[in-house]
Amino acid sequence: MDNIFSIPEAARKPSGDEFFQDMLTGRGRFRMERVVSYGQTTPRGVWYDQHQDEWVAVVEGAAKIGYPDGKEVALEKGDTLFLPKGTRHQVTYTSAPCVWIAVFGDELQPK
Repeated sequence: MDNIFSIPEAARKPSGDEFFQDMLTGRGRFRMERVVSYGQTTPRGVWYDQHQDEWVAVVEGAAKIGYPDGKEVALEKGDTLFLPKGTRHQVTYTSAPCVWIAVFGDELQPK
């Protein structure tokens, strides 16, 4: 059994590369992944503009998500954020390490 809060051995690379692991897939376009970041950010001038809804949760560490209007949302352990499809955003900060869970899907309904 995998512990969602742990950092997988494969993510403990000396290079500190960002690590992505699919944890769950489902019917249609549904996917849940674990991401382990080590200070990575989105390159300046690059924006994510996804074709699916995304829900993220920080399970260890901290992160910041920035928007084109200059607004920034700080996320700490336990915080979640819903990004409807087409929401332009970028990662402006991650701690080293930062463990995230990201859920992607069509028509997600956060509660």
